[in-house]
Amino acid sequence: KAKHKGFDVSAHLGGGLDFLMADDFYFQPTLDVDYTYVWHDGFKERGADSLNLIVDTSNFSRVKGVALLNFIKDIKLTNLCISPALKAGYAYEDELSTAKITSRLEGVSCTQNKFTIQTFHKNHSKGIVGANITGTQTDGFTFYVNYQFEFGHKFHQHLGSARFEWNF
Repeated sequence: KAKHKGFDVSAHLGGGLDFLMADDFYFQPTLDVDYTYVWHDGFKERGADSLNLIVDTSNFSRVKGVALLNFIKDIKLTNLCISPALKAGYAYEDELSTAKITSRLEGVSCTQNKFTIQTFHKNHSKGIVGANITGTQTDGFTFYVNYQFEFGHKFHQHLGSARFEWNF
């Protein structure tokens, strides 16, 4: 058993432009920057005797930049606008301060020295491709469904999200 305390602070700045390319067809470049700071208080596990884990206090900060190119087509129906979109882009993440967690096992002589793990790669870049669809009805109902695939050196990730809103 252990009590773990910590906090994080995040900030986001983003923007983009809409360029009308043809009837209801848009090209939308976007840029986003995210900053994250995480602080974890050290703690000591209890109840495992010689295998109690002692973890030191740690903190780290990261910054992530994302550039996307979105291609959006608006399809207007009687009381509904559907906007499918395709996107491609690039993201770069960089560790501004260490993201290492240092710990040791209590009472085991061969581990009196601390051992350290790296929680993130110091920096990396990745490609992004994806698609989404947005629908808006005149009576206040909106839906959004998104899929995104991120890939890089020895890394890939599938992301999905959905959002529904109804203003009544």
